[in-house]
Amino acid sequence: MTSHTVSAPVPVPKGYWVINTDDISSVAPQSFESARASIRDHLADQERQQRFGAWLTEQLRTADVHVNASYGRWPQDFWL
Repeated sequence: MTSHTVSAPVPVPKGYWVINTDDISSVAPQSFESARASIRDHLADQERQQRFGAWLTEQLRTADVHVNASYGRWPQDFWL
């Protein structure tokens, strides 16, 4: 694509994307050594998110939830 153009529809799992470019600029490749810190931080963030997700799922799975009958009922399969 070039600057200030619109792409043809691009199929994605839930429909289509149409891409509009305002400006295109080149970026020099980064060496592994210069990217090492940001890669490490990114991987650490992914690990924290995964651990938090697992912890939250366990908390929700073992929660003892009571719903006032006037509000309906809690679906039994909600935490699975």
